[in-house]
Amino acid sequence: MLKQWQREHNVPMKSFVIERLALHFLDQWSYSHQDVFYYDWMIRDFFAWLLRFVNGNLTMPVTREVIQLGNEWQMRVQRAHSNAVSACEHEYSNRGTLAGEEWQKIFGTLIPVTA
Repeated sequence: MLKQWQREHNVPMKSFVIERLALHFLDQWSYSHQDVFYYDWMIRDFFAWLLRFVNGNLTMPVTREVIQLGNEWQMRVQRAHSNAVSACEHEYSNRGTLAGEEWQKIFGTLIPVTA
């Protein structure tokens, strides 16, 4: 899903960096033991967590290469987080179509409005 967000919004971050950050996030996310019912929270929380890396760096495993992350992607993450928060609120209130519209703002129209 994150790669779809990357494609949809032309996020200037390499796919393998997003993958590594996602793994790092899941290692510490308090709901990682839950099922797919928490998927919306996972996406929301990932975008909030990712903002901690603005102008930071990431050390890749094995090679120990340090990758500077910059801040070119910050606005895209902030927008995605805002949409994810709104989508989660809509889902909590059983407004599935409105939630779906918010998810489409993040992932594009390849994602159905309703599931």
